[in-house]
Order: sequence, then C-alpha cells, then structure tokens
Amino acid sequence: MINMYSSFAKIQIISAQRKLFLWLNAIFVSSPKQEKMIEKVHYRRYNPTFFIVLFISLFLFGCNVNTDRTSTAGQKSKQDTLMDSLQKLDSLVLKSRAKNAGESIKYARQAGKLALALNTPEARAKAYNLLGIAYSVFEIDSGFYFYRKAMMVNDSFNLPEIKGKVLYNLGMLYRSAGNYKNYIMFIDSALRFSISVNDFTTMSNSLNSLGIFYYNTGEKVNARKMFDSAFAVATREMLYLQMGSALGNLARFEANDKKSISQQRLAISYLERGDGSEEPIAMSLINIGLRLPDPDSSTYYYNQAINMVSVEFAPEVIIGAYNNMAYCYLAKDDLENAENCILEHAMPVAVKINNPDWQSTVYDTYGDILHRKGNSTDAKVYKNKAMEVKKTYRALVSKELIDTKNK
Repeated sequence: MINMYSSFAKIQIISAQRKLFLWLNAIFVSSPKQEKMIEKVHYRRYNPTFFIVLFISLFLFGCNVNTDRTSTAGQKSKQDTLMDSLQKLDSLVLKSRAKNAGESIKYARQAGKLALALNTPEARAKAYNLLGIAYSVFEIDSGFYFYRKAMMVNDSFNLPEIKGKVLYNLGMLYRSAGNYKNYIMFIDSALRFSISVNDFTTMSNSLNSLGIFYYNTGEKVNARKMFDSAFAVATREMLYLQMGSALGNLARFEANDKKSISQQRLAISYLERGDGSEEPIAMSLINIGLRLPDPDSSTYYYNQAINMVSVEFAPEVIIGAYNNMAYCYLAKDDLENAENCILEHAMPVAVKINNPDWQSTVYDTYGDILHRKGNSTDAKVYKNKAMEVKKTYRALVSKELIDTKNK
C-alpha cells in the first residue's frame, strides 16, 4: 500500500501526540503477559502485496457507554425503557450496516423517532450520531450532516460521553472523503477530548488511528508506540473490540509468519465479541492470507473477507482482497482469473471511490499481470500510470498537511 503522507509530516499533531507518549507510558505500562504476546517486532516488507491497516473502523462505535440512571425500586420509568430501546437500536445499526445498509438506516430512523419521544439532548445527540453512522455507508454528505447536528447538540448541552465519539466518527468520515487534513485534526481532537473525560473507547480508537498515520509517514517506532498504547488502554478496560483492532495492527510488525497469524487469530477472537466488527475481522483475514505460503489457502481467506462486508460499506476490504487474490492466481499461472480480479472487481471500486492510493496499487498490479501475459507495452503504460497517480496523490496530501501545520 502506498504511503499516504510524505516524509515531512511533522504537522501540529506530531508534537501534541509525542507529549502524550509520556502520559500513556506512565499509566498504561504493558504487563509481562502483553509483552509475551507481542514480542520484539520487526518490520517486514511484502511486495507486491501489502498489509491492510485495521481501522476501528467504520465509525465503528455508536454510543455504547453505560450511564448512571435512577429508577424506582424494582421498576423502570418510561424514560428508562425508551433509553434502553435506543441502546438496542444502537447495536442493531452497527450489526446491520456491514451487509445491509438499508436495514441500518431503518434502525437509525427508529432511533430518531425514539429521540423525539424522549425529548432530551442526550437522546437527540445519540440519534444524530446513529443516523450519521448509518447514512455514511451510501451518502457521505448525509453522514457529515448528521454528525454535525450531533456536534451542535453536544456543544449546546455539554455531553462529554458522546462528544469524543462524534469527533472520531467525523475524522474517519473525512478520511473516506479523502480530506486527510481534517481527518488528522478531528482524530487528534477526539484523542485529546477522550483523555480529558476518561472515554477509554474513543481513546483507544484514536490512538489506533494515529498509529496508522505514523505508520504511513514511515515513523514505525512511533506507530508501534501508538498501537501499544491503544492495546494497553483497551486491555486495562477490557474493551475487546479495541483490543482486537490494536492487536491486529501489532501483528503486522511480527517477522515470524506463524506468530503473526496466531496474533491475528487472537485479534479476531476479541473482535467477534463486539458489534460492528465485520470490517476489522475482514482485514485480519486478509492479513492472515498474506502470511500463508499456499495461494489456495490465501485465496480462501480473501474470499472469507469479501463475504463479510458489502462493497458500499468496506470498499477497501474488497479492493485489497481482490488485489491480493490476483497475485495468488499469478502464482498458479492462472492469468485469466488474475485479470478478472483486477478488471472486474478491484479497479472499478478503486475508481468509483476516487481513491488515488488504491488506484495506484491496482494499476501496478495490472501492469504485473500484463507483463506476465507478454504485453510489455501496455504493462509499461499501467506501471507509469501507477507511478503518476502515486506522485500526484502524495503532492495533494502533502499540501493538505502543510495547510494543517500552518493553521
């Protein structure tokens, strides 16, 4: 996967996050068990395939935070019952959006109706957040609209339990929209706010996401610190979804294939305990496939990942799985299926979501396929196209990050 950021990348969040390292290391010291689980790491480059980063994705949490509510002895009030129903809809939105975004939107709308009945700022903010989560699968603009509505309620009524989550969701949506400047700014804001209110879920998610930022800028040491911190926060608070995401990222550093696969499987076992974990599980499945020497076994894991999500919900999973699968077919000299993986699946999705990063990757892969087919002229065209897209993309991201630094 190409580097999203150029090497300068010393924007304002870098200094802010390095100040956090001392705080994190002081509070979340890895236990001997963690150190055994995640041993000394080494970076190993896999070419031409690549590792997929485990975002907690997906704006992956709604408002799954327990709050203290009073009720009469042995009997819940009508408001408590409605709030419980809102919490159940939160879970249903997350469960359904990976494969059935329409169903997810239906549950989010029901949450909106419940919020009207409850008529409290907390209920409105939660409903707007859920509507943002559901709509962002198909309509990014609608996702932004509802997240901003949630932030307006938060700012008016000071709802610390929800604010960090909405900031994080906005940051991840900006990443999907290709706005890396705002992506970094909002994730950094989510982390700072989560620390101030002890929102450990958002804290771990934000550290994980910033670890990916460092990884893509080539700062592997700082990336690992972030992933370690995300894992430590999640482990201390028994946040299984966050534990799985952070561990899946740490497994990328493991030089030994068997140990890396073992860590990815442990990560999946954690992820399976939470709602809305389909995308990170799919990513772990892809990373397991990358470590296997047998192309048929790798293909099996790639197909498992593809079947877990819809292309609308997790396009990068679809692109990554089919791109890697193409190399499995190349290893078996099955050029027809290799070409099909790219032309019928990976490339159209990369173009549709207008992601130059992935476009560059699939163009490069298709160049390899054409070369194997003996079409060296067209192979060179696609290889050059991949390099040009990558160059343009890096220049664009560099400009956005410079703008962020100068703000």
